[in-house]
Amino acid sequence: MSVIKFDPKIITEAWFDVDGTLYNKSLEDPKSGLSIQDSHDFFKYMAFWALSQFDSLDISVGRDKNIPLLEHIANTSIVLYKDAIKDGNLLEHIKDIKPLIIAEYNRLLEKNKSNGKIFANELGTQSTYLHEMLENIAFESILSHNQDLVDSVERLVNAGKQLGILTTETYRTAQEVVHALGLDLGDFSRSTGTNYEILCAENVSEKKPSPEGFRKIHSVSTAFDQPRSLCYIGDHLGKDIEASLKYGVQAIHVLNDGSAPKLATMEIDGDTYEYMQIGDISQVADVILDYQGC
Repeated sequence: MSVIKFDPKIITEAWFDVDGTLYNKSLEDPKSGLSIQDSHDFFKYMAFWALSQFDSLDISVGRDKNIPLLEHIANTSIVLYKDAIKDGNLLEHIKDIKPLIIAEYNRLLEKNKSNGKIFANELGTQSTYLHEMLENIAFESILSHNQDLVDSVERLVNAGKQLGILTTETYRTAQEVVHALGLDLGDFSRSTGTNYEILCAENVSEKKPSPEGFRKIHSVSTAFDQPRSLCYIGDHLGKDIEASLKYGVQAIHVLNDGSAPKLATMEIDGDTYEYMQIGDISQVADVILDYQGC
């Protein structure tokens, strides 16, 4: 059994997850009392409940029976969400969702391991169906400008580190999040061989923990022959951290608990892999540029 150490000195590229990584999705906005997680819950439970009422998705609805069911449910959910945001009663809508619906959804989440796969595997939609609804989250209203994160990203750029984004979210969602936080998407722009300068739902078909995204990072990286010079930053221990370590990429786990950076280990196929844990995403530059080891 060997120990593969975390070594920030050789990191030349830092790749970021978006949801739950660039921001704490459970953190409530002081003005509205809402979190991004509240918006996620609204869309996933509402759409799941509505789709569960039908034996077949291959039908049309509406006054003239000319609107595909999937489109109708998505559009209706988006309208209800925007009205709830405007009226300030989104939390009341979520509370009205029956506990049995939530319990069944969470059971299927345990089985399928991701929200997208619930809709694809259990309901027969495209895997991006929910993510396309999530584009409509009021990121600008709920998220705040994060100057500490802006400064951390600037430090990495000034130190010559190349940055990138690998996310299961859509391109539009990534744009909205980056803008709301005060970041510049250009700092994360890479030549991906597609119409999108980040790796996202539109150009990565297999979602994490599938290795496809990490293979694509590898293929567009200038350090394609040195995977250990790459670092992936994410909030999910399995889909982000374990998946990247398995592919030979170093990893930083964002805990969103405000704790100080610390070294952690994970056993994978008989070997021990070191990775870093940080309590806040703004600590990422400190770890990559300043960490001296134990």
